[in-house]
Amino acid sequence: MNKEIYETIFNMPNLMEKALMELNLNGDIKYNINKVAFFGMGGSGIAGRIISEWVIEDGKLQISAYNDMKIPRKIDKETLIVSISYSGNTEETIMVAENALRENYPSAIISSNGKLIEIAEKNNIPYVKIPQIFNQPREALPYLFIAAIKVLMEINFINSKHIKQIHETIKTLYNLREGLSLDNVPRKIAEKMYNKFISIYTYDPLTVSAIRFKQSLNENSKAIAKVEVIPEAGHNAIMELEEDTKILGKMIMILIREEDIANRLIEKSIETFKELAVKREMELEEIVVRGGSTLSKIFSAIYLGDLTSVELANIKMIDARKIDSIKYLKSKIRELYLHT
Repeated sequence: MNKEIYETIFNMPNLMEKALMELNLNGDIKYNINKVAFFGMGGSGIAGRIISEWVIEDGKLQISAYNDMKIPRKIDKETLIVSISYSGNTEETIMVAENALRENYPSAIISSNGKLIEIAEKNNIPYVKIPQIFNQPREALPYLFIAAIKVLMEINFINSKHIKQIHETIKTLYNLREGLSLDNVPRKIAEKMYNKFISIYTYDPLTVSAIRFKQSLNENSKAIAKVEVIPEAGHNAIMELEEDTKILGKMIMILIREEDIANRLIEKSIETFKELAVKREMELEEIVVRGGSTLSKIFSAIYLGDLTSVELANIKMIDARKIDSIKYLKSKIRELYLHT
């Protein structure tokens, strides 16, 4: 069951390599740009979030990511607005692209087709067009991520150091894939998650990996999942561990972490959360990220999380690609705009 989507995720490193060779920016970005803001929803929007958490360590690059339908007032006209939607027909992202055009923001678009490509071609907005080979936006992450990289390369926000880290990330995923194939780790984690409420705990810059894992569990596994970020979680979410042990027995704590944590406060917090979870008879699973760079660590957790979410769908005997509630909501949103 779910063989096609599993194979698509399994081939993530191959797809990233292909995207690097195939994708190009159509048009030129002829503006004085010193900041970039990515806008996108769901599986399309995560690419910008990955980049924003990855490059923040440089200190000089100002890249942000939003899952919204409006451009915040704080964003100035020296900011490149990049609208991302795999289908090209996501209402919220179309609204952002139209707003950027109307307000004369520097713009770029990433999509496979639809209304967004129409907007780009009609108004001479630079765009990266990705192939329509994926069933769902979340499966297109390798292409959406590399498409965003191609945009950043055009404005010199990405240098040889970043490209080297992208290649290192691809190598890390290949190595991880070999180990996962031998040990069937995604299946083992999914079995622990079955019939559980899932609490995912992590810290920056791995927060985006946890968010992606939650999204994949929601969409692929139709599971209840939430994300808590340390150190903030130590000031509120930690108190859920004082819930009745009968309820905690229906939950699982997933810790996404590095092998060696540089920040002592984060390390001590992780140790304490683990101690309390065991004491309160809560199921616990640690996902230790791989690779040397921040980008490879982020993608290694995403890779394992995506595969695990499909394995959980297999255990539940449900279609990972089926998203009836999302489609229903989208139909209601379209009705709203047809009648206004």
